[in-house]
Amino acid sequence: MTKKTTLATDDALLAAVDQFTRQALADGCNPAELSCALTAVAVRIGLDLAPSAGIAFAVVMRAVSDAAARWASSQASEDADLDRVSTICGTTVH
Repeated sequence: MTKKTTLATDDALLAAVDQFTRQALADGCNPAELSCALTAVAVRIGLDLAPSAGIAFAVVMRAVSDAAARWASSQASEDADLDRVSTICGTTVH
């Protein structure tokens, strides 16, 4: 698998993707379709680079977890009672 990038590189990559995403949304791209496309590309890249599908899946899930944590920390505590949310559609979230 590829070498872990440094934090500065991670920040630069995230900034580039963020800029692309903001421009696509400003150009009228459907947010759900854009999210699906970005996720599909990330999974495809992960599958191409990872030694196994399980590792690719773990990497994608880590990205999902990190994004959810960043989103949760940006929410006002009175608006987001995230500590009590433990299920989505009846499935336990780990």
